[in-house]
Amino acid sequence: MNLSAVNILWVAGGLIYLLSLSMIPRLVLSRRDSAATMSWILTLTFVPIVGFVAYWVFGETRLKRYVRKRRITGRAVALRHETYRDKRACPEDKIDPKHRNVAQMITKISESPPIPGNAIRLFIDPDEAAEAMLRAIDAAVHSVHFEVYIFKTDESGALFRESWYRRPSAA
Repeated sequence: MNLSAVNILWVAGGLIYLLSLSMIPRLVLSRRDSAATMSWILTLTFVPIVGFVAYWVFGETRLKRYVRKRRITGRAVALRHETYRDKRACPEDKIDPKHRNVAQMITKISESPPIPGNAIRLFIDPDEAAEAMLRAIDAAVHSVHFEVYIFKTDESGALFRESWYRRPSAA
């Protein structure tokens, strides 16, 4: 191998290493488990060529599948809500005046009006809220619509996952 071929290999290796390092901000900003993020960062840093190829083959594909699945699920839930929205919406004059502001806020956020037969309970203590949600999951007969800001795969996340799989209809 002559000197120019060695230089080309060094330049190519340096470029791949820089490309691998440029992926780190993308990983940090992606919403994935912190252990998975750290694994990808270490792989990209210490095994840049393999890590770069592996991330584009496995990492991005999984993320795209996840986004696609969430989009499809979101559409299905939205269609179901549209079906019931007009038929079952609670007239505003039937909402307790002290809950009217909360009902309006929830309607704006969820794009679903209040439906008779439901109740609102605000929690200040997160442990009390978690216990109430777990009881609601255990008592669910048909389905559970569960929305939280952050769901981690830690001890509290495991409680919710296990509660779901304990349900008789989940089997």
